[in-house]
Amino acid sequence: MIKFFRNIRQKLVYDGNTGRPALPAGRYLKYAFGEIILVVIGILIALQINNWNSNRNEKLKYQKQLAKVVQNIKSDSLQLQHLKQSRLLARNIASSLMKELNDKNVAKPYKFINSFLALTGELKFVSNLDKQIENQFENYQNTEIHELLDDYQKLVEEIEFREFRHNEFSENLEAELWRNGFFRKVGSTYKNDEGINQYYSKFENLDLDEIGIYDDETLYALCLRAELGFSWLITEYDLLIQKGFKTSQIINKFIDKK
Repeated sequence: MIKFFRNIRQKLVYDGNTGRPALPAGRYLKYAFGEIILVVIGILIALQINNWNSNRNEKLKYQKQLAKVVQNIKSDSLQLQHLKQSRLLARNIASSLMKELNDKNVAKPYKFINSFLALTGELKFVSNLDKQIENQFENYQNTEIHELLDDYQKLVEEIEFREFRHNEFSENLEAELWRNGFFRKVGSTYKNDEGINQYYSKFENLDLDEIGIYDDETLYALCLRAELGFSWLITEYDLLIQKGFKTSQIINKFIDKK
């Protein structure tokens, strides 16, 4: 390439077809003009190469960012699947407990109490995506992906808010049970035993009539809240899983085209 430009420059100076270099000043004028043209061409080529490299690096960076987003969505999906199974189990427990309370027929008091205590455990979804997805990118090269990620983040925030309200409401009901002596009465029958089932605590001489569970509106309200709240959350978990799957598909197609 350098040799090619050198030949052009020499041709401008010494080629008789471009004009007879009778005067040294004319020869140098042509030479200077040729040098300027070559410099300009060189600058333009350098700028073009630089822009090409810059665009290429930007695309590679964008692809890496999107690939990370896909991995985070996958992690979210696995977490949601686990939470969904836990919520399904808790919802079924709540339904069973309410039926026993309505029928005023608890066959196994220790199992009832253990099942109820399982409802009081707090679970929540924590997304692996940045709270502000826009902060992960210097710019968006695909509007559709931007909109999908924005919708995904909005649904994440809805789930987090619903879980917060559910846990807050449940905590208030638990506090009410503490105040009316429910946990104290139940705790007085607890016995530590190394041989007990790992999923159940052992209670001896547990008299549910004495505790008054059939007339305890707070206990029933907590079970009802669990059944309804978990049903809503399960639905939103499924929606987020589906939205994440669709978003990942479109992102992968976009990356493959690049």
